[in-house]
Amino acid sequence: VPNEQRRFDLNEPYFGMYLSIFDYAAERLDAGVPGARQRVQVLALDGVSSAARCAALLTHLRATRATGRSKEAGRWIDQARGLATGAQNPRLEGGVLVQLGDLCRDEGRMDEARAHLEAAVALFRIASDPVAQGRALGILASIHHQQGRIDAGRASHEAALAIHRAMGDRTGECVVLGNLVNLHHEQGRIDEALTHYHQALAIAREVGDRASKGLNLGNLGNLRIDQGDLDEALELQHAALAIHREVGNRRVEGVVLGNLGNLPCLKGRLADAQAHYEAALVIAREVGNRRLEDFLLGHLGNLYLDLDQIDRAADFGAQALTIFRAVGDRRGEGFVLGNLADLSVRQGHFNAALDVLRAGETLLRAVGERGELAKLACVRGWAEFALGDLPAARAALAEAESAALALAVGPDSELRHEIDKLQQSLCP
Repeated sequence: VPNEQRRFDLNEPYFGMYLSIFDYAAERLDAGVPGARQRVQVLALDGVSSAARCAALLTHLRATRATGRSKEAGRWIDQARGLATGAQNPRLEGGVLVQLGDLCRDEGRMDEARAHLEAAVALFRIASDPVAQGRALGILASIHHQQGRIDAGRASHEAALAIHRAMGDRTGECVVLGNLVNLHHEQGRIDEALTHYHQALAIAREVGDRASKGLNLGNLGNLRIDQGDLDEALELQHAALAIHREVGNRRVEGVVLGNLGNLPCLKGRLADAQAHYEAALVIAREVGNRRLEDFLLGHLGNLYLDLDQIDRAADFGAQALTIFRAVGDRRGEGFVLGNLADLSVRQGHFNAALDVLRAGETLLRAVGERGELAKLACVRGWAEFALGDLPAARAALAEAESAALALAVGPDSELRHEIDKLQQSLCP
């Protein structure tokens, strides 16, 4: 494996060679190379030393989680952690903490996840392994962002990107660029999101990384959903779904199915949307991805609201809100509060809706989520209109219009539909 020997200056026979083999195997797994997973499962049982076996277990762990066998993950982590500690190898200890932190993130234990990733970054510095440090920083950046620490998240993303570029780690660079697509999209910087998307997709094609290509196609599909380009969004999401099924990544398959649920929902095909959301929910629970489960509960709550099933909408919304608050996901909490405010408006509880909206808007501003804030402005406009405060309702409409312009939304987008309905009522 080119350029791997520089990482190792150890006395244990063949240690560097074994770690190189498992690093390479892990990269092939992430890229979706056929047969890689089965070979790693065999290697995981045949390591010649505790350190080499730990490296194999870490690679096997990544495969276990990707394919949805989350209940096995804890056992592999415990074994790998014991081997890494016994080997007194900071690089391996850091690798275990990355997997543990990522698992905690999926399960919604965000403070634990952040602590594990911060410890991993420190261990990789000790081990002089900048590539692993960059990858840990990328995951840490996503955790900061979810918890509303925008500046810390941006700094971690930038540090990770600089490391990957300096080391020539194209796969790591591709992952960080894909994360930046989502970040810029949520914060309304569409041109920057598209620039990073094209950069990430070019790298994924260059290195033959099918999994990263699927992730980036899905990222662009989400952006197109918000812009109202529903036909292109559908094509992109189906292409992403095919890739994730091909490489056997159940975790991301569930995410894409949830995204596909948004499309028929926007087109009024609520039964199709429900089928996608429920299929995604099965996968989220199967792989132990509590964050995805929460968002799907929120989307199902909205769906039941559109079906005038008020009690079910309230129940699903309350479930999602409880979980988001428990795990400290501020973006998710703001999203669900917006749904519950919409529910209150439809029930005629307009003052209660405004109270809920203020809480939701505070959270979404903290994480820089412009699209959801614009939708909440429309809900606020309806509440103010119902209470007879036309200047406040028109101010909310103007706020939503400004955001729609900045986000370059199209005529078929959800936000544009909400704006048009409110405008017709305010300016008949």
